[in-house]
Amino acid sequence: MPNQKLIQRVKRIAERIEILAHVSEEPNNLVRTYGSQALDRANQLVVEWMQAAGLKTTIDTIGNVRGRLPATNNSNKVFVMGSHLDTVKNAGKYDGPLGLLIALDVVEELGKTHKYRPFNIEVVGFCDEEGVRFTTTYLGSSALSNTFQESWLDLRDDAGISLAEVIQEKGGDVQKIQEESLSSDECLGYYEVHIEQGPVLENETISVGVVTSIAAQTRVDLRFIGKAGHAGTTPMDARQDALCAAADFITAVENYSKLSDQEITATVGKLTVEPNVSNVIPNEVHCSLDLRSPNNQGMYLALEELEGITANFCEKRKIDFKWTVLQQNEAVFFDPYLYKLLEEAVLEVGMPKLVRLTSGAGHDAVALSPIMPVSMLFIQCKDGISHHPDEFVAFEHIKDGVCVSDCFVAQLIASYQKQPILQTTINS
Repeated sequence: MPNQKLIQRVKRIAERIEILAHVSEEPNNLVRTYGSQALDRANQLVVEWMQAAGLKTTIDTIGNVRGRLPATNNSNKVFVMGSHLDTVKNAGKYDGPLGLLIALDVVEELGKTHKYRPFNIEVVGFCDEEGVRFTTTYLGSSALSNTFQESWLDLRDDAGISLAEVIQEKGGDVQKIQEESLSSDECLGYYEVHIEQGPVLENETISVGVVTSIAAQTRVDLRFIGKAGHAGTTPMDARQDALCAAADFITAVENYSKLSDQEITATVGKLTVEPNVSNVIPNEVHCSLDLRSPNNQGMYLALEELEGITANFCEKRKIDFKWTVLQQNEAVFFDPYLYKLLEEAVLEVGMPKLVRLTSGAGHDAVALSPIMPVSMLFIQCKDGISHHPDEFVAFEHIKDGVCVSDCFVAQLIASYQKQPILQTTINS
């Protein structure tokens, strides 16, 4: 007979996902970018749910929603769980919120069933993992881990508004960002549940898989600067067309990625053209490059070679270009001890097999990994679709994710009570 209490918990998670799916900047598709009123409304909903769960709740300066279940022994140690509340444009409803709501549910249940808790547990709804508005990802988690770069405060969105201005408009003091961070001395680790964003688990016909690592990633901002001219009077051999140079670049990125000996993915996902009229030769193009590899060597080599290729064709076209690395994260390999406990939890709840995966997508664990051990569980999503309205996770897979998470946290507490071994993994 199904566990009716567990079913009710999963129904509540599913209902909350639907509620958040209707909190958007636009009426006909889901989008919640950093600093938006939609994200503010989502934050307030999560605050209410955290408070109802008995957590001590706050929204920090950068905009993370944080709820803490206190230890019962006055410990200052903290284990972090959660995911992000921001979305890409025209998003699916599970990427981010599913992991946050599972974390909240597990911790609420823990508060009811565990009378002794040897460390604090903090559930965090991160405010900016996707990096849509300011291009730089992990704003929320980098603030939590004190890896936030002060230069990011000068980043500007497409409307020319700076990150610092957004924080100040909401009543925040940018000087407090560092003060509100966690330290490596107090952090025991981080655990996140996330949809897989790929087809492996569906092909393996299993609900969950344990993540082993996150790929290295670099985000580059490029500007191709040519010379405007009349479309009808400027000879073809006398042109300095910035858009043609950008087209060369996009083609070069695709060809390099397909032919490279390194295992890489490279994407140009953003493009703006000036003056963007039909009868004027484009004088400036602004575009992005997202470069990823499961190993650091592959990423660095691709970055160097693509910049060299770009320099060569820009010289031939007499085009100036500016190549600015906005953000760079090396590959993250998950903590062996937490990984072992998570594998044990997967098997303990009766999963038919153990599936290990690497993540080509970035996650907040990247920004948190410098100060704490990190771990992740992937949940199967239909057809591997993510960052799209068709994104879907079946009830049964959510239920299995909850069961594994319950077991994992219980094992974590039990092992810590015997010996605070987690502390030894932080700087190993």
